[in-house]
Amino acid sequence: MAESGAPGDQNAKPVSLPVYGNYCSVGHGDPTWKAPPIDAVDLVCREHDRCYSLLVDFDERCDRNLIELMPTAMANARSPLGKQAGLMTLLYFSRWPNETSASAKSASREPDITA
Repeated sequence: MAESGAPGDQNAKPVSLPVYGNYCSVGHGDPTWKAPPIDAVDLVCREHDRCYSLLVDFDERCDRNLIELMPTAMANARSPLGKQAGLMTLLYFSRWPNETSASAKSASREPDITA
């Protein structure tokens, strides 16, 4: 679960995703993909879930795709609740790629032996 605030912040609070439509939220959705998305935001969530099912949970490619598509989906959502769920989902997944990429880059660097 993501946390609000800076990494390591003692006052950070857990951030969770809202349940929305047929696919938006952690562990929420039709694993057969037969339930139709209720709107564009729910469609982005479904495609994100499908991407995870094909690759692996928290695969950066799936998260980047969600981050790229969600703003347009939010603009096309008719309900304020859909726009809010889209925004919360976008914010949640916007944190992961940067943190994951930084960790991967740090772990893959050769040690500096010139010092």
